[in-house]
Amino acid sequence: MMQEDSKNLEALLIQELGRLHEGVLARYGLRPSELLKWKEAQKN
Repeated sequence: MMQEDSKNLEALLIQELGRLHEGVLARYGLRPSELLKWKEAQKN
């Protein structure tokens, strides 16, 4: 994968992760505590 493609994919993934909410966590096999942990890490 080219570096530009990799950066675009990373940006897309971060954007999609930012849209996660507790209502869709089970679909992705995530726990509410994992979502909270990720959101806290994004604040720093």
